[in-house]
Order: sequence, then structure tokens, then C-alpha cells
Amino acid sequence: MNNKSIGGTLYISLLLVGMGVLFICFEEIFYQRIDDNGVLHESLFLPLGAGTFTIGFVLLVVSIAIKLIKRKKKP
Repeated sequence: MNNKSIGGTLYISLLLVGMGVLFICFEEIFYQRIDDNGVLHESLFLPLGAGTFTIGFVLLVVSIAIKLIKRKKKP
């Protein structure tokens, strides 16, 4: 892996984290409701938001760790 691919991974992870936050905000704003019987109705934005946020956060931590390790190994 070269520095360019690590930078790309960093940008993709930040994009995924941002998309996750956006999906969760969409869930809160538009599609969450309780019907007359007391049943909570939610859309797919909640699992999409949680999934993309989690994947983005893991990629972010991994890409930062790889950058720090490579920086330490550089003479």
C-alpha cells in the first residue's frame, strides 16, 4: 500500500461516517412515528446509518493506525 491508497481510505472513511450521520438525521427528521396502537415505525435509514457509520469509523481508525505505523518506520 502506498500513501495515495491510505489517503483514499481516509477520505472514504470520512465520507462513510458523514453518510451515516446524515442517514441517522434523516431517520430522526422524516420517518420515525408511533401509530395509534403504540407501534413504532422506522424506515431503513436507521440500520443504513448505523452500518455506514460503523464501517466508516472502523476504516478511519485503521487508516490512521496505518499512517502512524508507517510514519514511525520511516527513517
